[in-house]
Amino acid sequence: MTEEAYIKLRNRLNHKYKKGKDPWGYEINPEDAKRKMFILNALKKLNIRFDTALDIGCGEGFITRDLPAQKVYGFDISDVAMTRLSPSVIPLQRIEGRYDLVVATGVLYKEYDCEWILEQIKNTAKRIILICNIKHREKHILKNPIYEYQFRYREFIERLAIYDLSVAQCWCDAEEPKLQHEKADKSSGLPNV
Repeated sequence: MTEEAYIKLRNRLNHKYKKGKDPWGYEINPEDAKRKMFILNALKKLNIRFDTALDIGCGEGFITRDLPAQKVYGFDISDVAMTRLSPSVIPLQRIEGRYDLVVATGVLYKEYDCEWILEQIKNTAKRIILICNIKHREKHILKNPIYEYQFRYREFIERLAIYDLSVAQCWCDAEEPKLQHEKADKSSGLPNV
């Protein structure tokens, strides 16, 4: 992402957050509560005690504040959103270090510079990666998930995937396409949650 594009995106997100707390309605929408439950339950099933967790694109911390780790860190491009993080979340001004759990939900899209986000994930993940995004918009270069689940979310199909770096290599080989894009399956028959 160019510096100009970064500033433009940061300004757009800051403007959205300046309109008021929870501009996407995560705290009040039952669909978001169900989505959060799917994410947290998937992590719980791993039965792993995480010392550190990083949420890239954490926003105001709707999911971040409940991640199962002793120390939870959050990074968001919006300065305004970062000021609203729970006291239990340590805000990061830049992404550095290594984390047992790295989470990226609702951000692996072209408009958020998914290539940059994937590079951050690759550089910071020590063990577990969790991604959860709208399936037909998601762009990623990850393979070999240990857990994958699709469910209805608002008017979309959401794809939740967990990767364990201690079990399998999850980065695509160089000869594969840089980004993979899956089309939504409107006749999937997935449960409406």
